[in-house]
Amino acid sequence: MSENKFICEICQEKSKYTCPSCGMHTCSLKCYQEHKAKFNCSGKRSKTDYISLKNFDENNFFSDINFLEECEFVMKRQKTLKSKPNNQIRKLPFFLQKLIKKAQNQQIRLLILPSSMKKRKENQTNLNKKLNKIFWTICFEIEESKFLLHKIDENLELEIVFKNALEKQQEIKSKNQIIENLDKFKFLIKQEERPANDPAFFELEPKKSIQYNLRFKTIIEYPIIKVCSLEEFSKLKISVENQANFDNINYIRFEQENEIINKDEQEK
Repeated sequence: MSENKFICEICQEKSKYTCPSCGMHTCSLKCYQEHKAKFNCSGKRSKTDYISLKNFDENNFFSDINFLEECEFVMKRQKTLKSKPNNQIRKLPFFLQKLIKKAQNQQIRLLILPSSMKKRKENQTNLNKKLNKIFWTICFEIEESKFLLHKIDENLELEIVFKNALEKQQEIKSKNQIIENLDKFKFLIKQEERPANDPAFFELEPKKSIQYNLRFKTIIEYPIIKVCSLEEFSKLKISVENQANFDNINYIRFEQENEIINKDEQEK
């Protein structure tokens, strides 16, 4: 048996172990743990790294078998979910289903996050049955500030909603100047489901209603509207809304918990 020629890369003693993740040689559990902390190493072999036949051993073989079994399980689960009718999966409370349907009728794609997420907890958007219209939660972002509004009538003019809210924001020192020169600002909403490194925005029409401005948009919980200067606007990527994209859209939600609708909610 050939002598081990490697030394511990932590304490320089004769090595006994090779890290399956980074390949570093260590001599003891102490040095092994130190190398994990120092180099932020997981200590676990990557399941997708290439291993030559020369270096392929029994451990690699069983690791690959486990990986393939995991893949098979995920694929079978996805097929099972897809095979279920839409009314059997991804169920929301009845009041949220009504809200989503109302938004859909207005050509707004409204997506609901898991109940544990911050944006879901913040959102107070609701459908007023008596008036048959949506009252939105809306977030405005301007400069380095943002403020959240609730119970905003969908028929209100976007610019008026913003101006009234801005006047109450004590921390925004330039608010009076912004209001006086609002024609030099643009109202935007982010285009959802784009790569994080390639953001784009839709330009809104501040003189039109909130309902009008949200048409053909994907809204995750509630709209976040960015108000920016013309200079900043010139540096952003602007998309053009496309009605065709909404003709056959599949209105889905992100979470799969609470799959059975609460019957009490249905009766309300």
